Amino acid sequence: FSVIFTLEYVLRLLVCDIPGKTLWQFLKSPMNVVDLCAILPFYVTLMMSSTNAAKALSVIRTIRLVRLFRIFKLGRYSAGLKLMMVAMSNSMQALGILIFFLSVGCVLFSSLLFHVEKLHCPDTSKLVAEVQPGVTELDDYLAQCRLTRVSTYGLCCNANGAPYDFPTVISAFWWTIVTMTTVGFGDVLPRTDAGKVIGTITMLSGILLLALPIALIGAKFQEAYEAELGEASGRKSSAKAKMDSADRDLLLMISNRLRLMRFSDKALSHLARDLAKDFEAAYDVDADIKMFEAAERELQIKALDRYTVILDSFQRLSDKALLQRDELSKPRLDKVEAYSRESDRVVSSAGQGAEVAASVVGAEGFFRKVQLPSPHSAFEVSPVSRLPGAVGSEDVVEEIL
Repeated sequence: FSVIFTLEYVLRLLVCDIPGKTLWQFLKSPMNVVDLCAILPFYVTLMMSSTNAAKALSVIRTIRLVRLFRIFKLGRYSAGLKLMMVAMSNSMQALGILIFFLSVGCVLFSSLLFHVEKLHCPDTSKLVAEVQPGVTELDDYLAQCRLTRVSTYGLCCNANGAPYDFPTVISAFWWTIVTMTTVGFGDVLPRTDAGKVIGTITMLSGILLLALPIALIGAKFQEAYEAELGEASGRKSSAKAKMDSADRDLLLMISNRLRLMRFSDKALSHLARDLAKDFEAAYDVDADIKMFEAAERELQIKALDRYTVILDSFQRLSDKALLQRDELSKPRLDKVEAYSRESDRVVSSAGQGAEVAASVVGAEGFFRKVQLPSPHSAFEVSPVSRLPGAVGSEDVVEEIL
């Protein structure tokens, strides 16, 4: 494979000036540097195989692994890989937030789990009783922990009083990362009830803390995908415009070629000139059609703009008319309410006057029945004795009636 890669690299080096690149530009290209680093270790170890330094230089062979980065060359031809790279580059801030949340959760929950599990380690100084002749409880405890990591004496812990599964806080990082990402390999796990509670909180916190940055990354990918679709449609439109322009130029080119052609037969010459005129006319007609289409689009845009202005004007006038109607209707309503109150007051006064009139008429009938002089006549005042402008009682009764 090294020979094949070498041949491919040399061939690209020989033709690097065809696209317009210099030799230095080709050599300093990142992908070409990766290719060079992938093939050099083979030849270096081959040339120094006879020396004592060959074994020391064998480490250089690991540099061959950099040829795995050649897969990124597919990004030139794969739209999906390009889209993924753009989305990841746009999501660097969200990725930073994701790593920060994961780091904080890793330190916090690893420390909690380590100390909670450590509290359940048994006191080995008290495991001195013999369970069998020559076998103490401590020996039995250590044997059980070595075999199954489960003991009847309590949680299996090492000589430092730390759990076997989580001897240090740093060793608990693996469990925290696996739990927060909801993978859960199950190679290590909390053994105590308190540790299981910490594990439950870790899982729920991982779902909540990691879901937000991942949603942002998904949104960035959606934006990159929509931008790629927009660029693709724009490229299609420009390609179509170029094809139309090429077709028009082709008509003109055919017309010019036919005009330059010479035939021995005069009939063919006349036919060629006529065809040239027809192609030229077709070119002019096509140009006129494109011009008319462009003018029509401009007129449509202007008409839409004017229509929008008219609609806005109608909307403003309508809002103004509604406001004026509300302002005019308010005084009218106030007048109607005042007129209604005045009418109620007049009706009430008229009712009281009718009651007074009825009582006066009743009194007149009573005096007439008992043949007594009417109080009317007893207190009747002659017209001469009335003061100017005074009103008599009969006038009041007549007015009421």
